[in-house]
Amino acid sequence: MKHEQADFSKIEAILPQVIAALDELKSTLTHPKKHEAHRGKKYIKIVHDGAAYAFLDAEGNIYKPASWASPAKHVRGSIFDPNFSVGKAFGKYGVATLRG
Repeated sequence: MKHEQADFSKIEAILPQVIAALDELKSTLTHPKKHEAHRGKKYIKIVHDGAAYAFLDAEGNIYKPASWASPAKHVRGSIFDPNFSVGKAFGKYGVATLRG
């Protein structure tokens, strides 16, 4: 079964702004490091300090990491949500948790 590469063109323009905002959010930590985006077949993995910090799919949905290689099942937000803010969807220590 062959997997096709996801089309990330919808989020290419906004991804640098999200990464810059995450770097700004983390700049208050003792040893701030830059975030990096690694594109895969289905997801863009955002890495910080050698750990998976978040995953984004081609639709801009935000996922908390389940492991280094895969996201958790449930969407935690979207970078295209009109109410999106880095402080709301992401925190200094990771993606927002589900509240229910």
